[in-house]
Amino acid sequence: MPVDEFVDIGVLFGVFLSLIMIVAQLLLVKKDQKNYLFITAIACLGIYQLSLCFGMFGQIEHWQEIFRPLYILGMAALFSSIPAIFFFFRSLPDAEYALNKYALPHLLIPIFAAVSLLLFGRFPVNPSVAPPNYYDFIYKNSLAVRVIDMLSIICALLYFSFLFVFYYLRAKKAESHSKRNIIFVLYFLFLSLFFLLIYFQSIKDSEYLYYVFRLRFTIMLSGVFVFGYRFPYIANIVKLEAYREYYYKSQLANVNVELILKSLEQMMEKEHAYRENGLTMNMVAKSLDISSHQLSEIFNTRLETTFSAYINEKRIGFAEELLLKEPYKSVMMVAMECGFNTISTFNKAFKKKTGLSPSEYRKTKKSGKTINAD
Repeated sequence: MPVDEFVDIGVLFGVFLSLIMIVAQLLLVKKDQKNYLFITAIACLGIYQLSLCFGMFGQIEHWQEIFRPLYILGMAALFSSIPAIFFFFRSLPDAEYALNKYALPHLLIPIFAAVSLLLFGRFPVNPSVAPPNYYDFIYKNSLAVRVIDMLSIICALLYFSFLFVFYYLRAKKAESHSKRNIIFVLYFLFLSLFFLLIYFQSIKDSEYLYYVFRLRFTIMLSGVFVFGYRFPYIANIVKLEAYREYYYKSQLANVNVELILKSLEQMMEKEHAYRENGLTMNMVAKSLDISSHQLSEIFNTRLETTFSAYINEKRIGFAEELLLKEPYKSVMMVAMECGFNTISTFNKAFKKKTGLSPSEYRKTKKSGKTINAD
């Protein structure tokens, strides 16, 4: 099989993969803005992929006439996918993230690309003139196509570089239970930047690097499809929704989850159960009259955290109050009162959340300085 044909098939596979991922998201029972951003990004990439592989259908008479509007649509979709991907990843860390009016100017980018290609793009439609490799033909013979193509690379570099820095800074401050999600996003962004660098190298001297570049979205979509099940943070909610369905049908079929969550909140906020030294999941589950496995599933599917991370969050929040309201108490006394077994465990958990040791936190707050914590 010729390499060109193999690459076209790979690009076409990316189109079908994007359709599968879109359908999977649309079938979710509960969708939020993050889901729709994800759907938009994947749909735009699918349209762009389709415009690239349309040269496979060279047996269709005058297919180049169809290619012109499809290619312009594909480039507009590519430029639309870049801010869509940007806003999707930007929204992931924030539970209540919502787009505002400042996102609207980003729509000018795909509009500019489409209008420029419509006005200045050269697309010969005579089959006797245009070779089978039509995409390369128009790229080499149309300045507007080359400029818009290069602008898409620069645009992607700017957006993805900003995201990379954003997630790198968050990864440095993140707690251990969420750090692996952020690191996976960094891998994804690094892969995107790597493909963009391949593009610049392929311009110089490597046709095969250019083939790899053309397959970049198929490779990345395959990665999201496969690893998204392992890391629901990126293909967000696909795995989580599957877990919910599974848990509701099996372990939680006869459990009123909403009532359990209210009882758990009451245990923590009114009874301060987290202050009990040596508190375990079994103890909490027994108080809630459910099994520890059921409680674990509730933490995983509804609260999206672990039992230990949840309890530590409550304890550190209470410790912050005690350190300021009762300055006469030693750090050791505060640690014991919050439910920690040792002062070292307390110091480590406190610094991970606030960025300061308990003593530093107390001094900083007392002096009125601002604390920068994740």
